[in-house]
Amino acid sequence: MSLRKQIINFGILFKNDVLYSSDSCIRSVLDLARFSIAFASNLVRDSQLVEITHEPTLMSELKNLLAQKGKQLLISREHVLFKFFTNSGGDTIAICTTYPSSDDLKSLGIADLTMDQLAAQSRIFMETLGKRFTEVVDVDSITQLRPDLQDFESVSERLELNKIMSLLYDEAVQASQVIFQDDHARLDKDEASRPKKTCTLLFTSVMNGSLPVASRFFRKLEGLFKVNLDALSDSGAVIENLISAQMSTIVTSSISIAKTMIRQVEIKVAGDMQEETLYITFFPIKNEFSLVMMAIGDPTTLRFLTEATARTLEGVDVLDERFTGNLEGFEVVNNILHSIPSVNDARDMTLDDAEIFTEADLTADLDASEGTGPSSLQFAKMIILQSQINSAIHRLDIAEASKLTKLLCLLSLKVGNKFLATYCQIKFDALTARSKAS
Repeated sequence: MSLRKQIINFGILFKNDVLYSSDSCIRSVLDLARFSIAFASNLVRDSQLVEITHEPTLMSELKNLLAQKGKQLLISREHVLFKFFTNSGGDTIAICTTYPSSDDLKSLGIADLTMDQLAAQSRIFMETLGKRFTEVVDVDSITQLRPDLQDFESVSERLELNKIMSLLYDEAVQASQVIFQDDHARLDKDEASRPKKTCTLLFTSVMNGSLPVASRFFRKLEGLFKVNLDALSDSGAVIENLISAQMSTIVTSSISIAKTMIRQVEIKVAGDMQEETLYITFFPIKNEFSLVMMAIGDPTTLRFLTEATARTLEGVDVLDERFTGNLEGFEVVNNILHSIPSVNDARDMTLDDAEIFTEADLTADLDASEGTGPSSLQFAKMIILQSQINSAIHRLDIAEASKLTKLLCLLSLKVGNKFLATYCQIKFDALTARSKAS
């Protein structure tokens, strides 16, 4: 667990520098983000980091807990999403946002979302942030910033960036009040069109530190990883050692750099696995043994499978012993890994109806306050409008949902929140496409 002033935070990363952080409390998370970008690049060919999930430890913050009680939010599991931009010189810059877990949103009384709903919502949020970022920041100019220089011009440029990003951040925090209530960020035409709730395993391993004690490959992976193999190489052993070393490094770094436990890494992969997304999960077993699973497909299913397998492995006696490097006795661990099906299914999740509110009530008082900035009353009404959109989509009344989403977009512009308006426009476009496909 960790303490946060706000439930979402932004960062800008360029090479080895953090150019912007919305809150100094997430600086260590941004350092982990920089390391994770390098991790994905070093491990997998033709890949780009999409998201990491971590569980902060509270030990480093216990001394501040009582002092901050009531002033900060307690976060137990946090997503960090990434979007990359390339300037005219070919340099890559990354922006990232933290996003709360569905459990934290529920415990804080903000929203009640399934993990699938949250995943879809956070992706549209990240897409919105990318659009707004390019509207307010020049990517070519930002890559010229030098955080190591303290001359007047360099400091002034960094202050200007902080001013621009702080305004964008405040806009996003306001918008998140409404966005968190969006139950249907992903629009599926019907049950059959929803992504299948299955994951296909590629690799799994039980490790002690950086040493694998039992592993299983579900398919050949030579073309996926950045390894050089000669005719005499045992490709399985080489890849196993590469994966184990990289996994151990990111786990160790997450603890030492950010005082957190890395739980999942999501990597977009091109080449032979074009349009596939690779998920890697991490879970502690006991006595410095941990489980790593790598799969494509549904990340929620993979998370459940990883935790269930780790619980099974907790009952294995050999994992209670101090590991000396001798692999005798680990056959039972190997047998458990080989008993896991290569393709795994998950149960479907249901959605609840949202309450209905009238359009006349929603627009009341907004005209009189145009241009004065959003009030809590205005945002409360827009939250209710979002609930009405949820209900329309749940009833499959796409025409009504489109009309209300357009209204929410217009109201967002009226109160001066372009972030929420951009999010609503993306949603409106998706509803329009859905309507045409029906």
